[in-house]
Amino acid sequence: MGQKSAGPCTRGGLKPRGGSPTPCRSSRGSSRPRTADTDTDTDTVILFDVMDTIVHDPFYTAMPAYFDLTFEQLLEQKHPTAWIDFESNRLTEDEFFEIFFKDGRRIDRHDFVQRVLMDNYEILPGMDGLLRSLRGHGFDLRAFSNYPVWYEYVEEACGLSKYLSWEFVSCLPPLSTQGLRKPSEGCFEVVMDRLREGGVAGSVPRVLFVDDRAANVDAAERAGMEGILFEGAEALASTLGEKLGVKIIE
Repeated sequence: MGQKSAGPCTRGGLKPRGGSPTPCRSSRGSSRPRTADTDTDTDTVILFDVMDTIVHDPFYTAMPAYFDLTFEQLLEQKHPTAWIDFESNRLTEDEFFEIFFKDGRRIDRHDFVQRVLMDNYEILPGMDGLLRSLRGHGFDLRAFSNYPVWYEYVEEACGLSKYLSWEFVSCLPPLSTQGLRKPSEGCFEVVMDRLREGGVAGSVPRVLFVDDRAANVDAAERAGMEGILFEGAEALASTLGEKLGVKIIE
């Protein structure tokens, strides 16, 4: 993504959508957007996967359509490891686009970012109200996501930092330092260790983890978290309400 000077993030002409500007990220840096105040009235922490749990993931539909491919064709033609390396911050955005396709075809970065990402990132039905309700009850909400620096675009489009902190993203330390991604055991161990260092896991009765992938939920439970498989905002509101003893409004 190349070095950028301090100031508003424009990303080749793309300007932040309302609120405080999201800090730009250097090709190897770890700048984070401003996040929600995590001073809470409860000692319970809720970790959220982001893509297809809070925000629509354009990878499965918008991305193949942009290239006039089926999803299966996209999987066949893309570089086999570029995405994982990008998520783990081993590739910059520019480097990722250069090798995305195995045949080396060029991608218009600006057009792709606008039409595939920014035009398609949106909070899933009911999740905005659910997150607002949880914050209103004082719960400590944090992201725990396998995602590249594009989490900044998600923030620009959806403003999730109103509700949660971008604490655990695979492209940022501490996860990127060791190249860790869900559902590896080491990934969950690092998260639990960080929570303990912050005086969280040693004192809370539980850490809840919400994800749309069963493998990640299973890994969370093995690490001592209370896993919840995301199956829509309505079901999640009901489950969280029962577990937390509060009324969750979607």
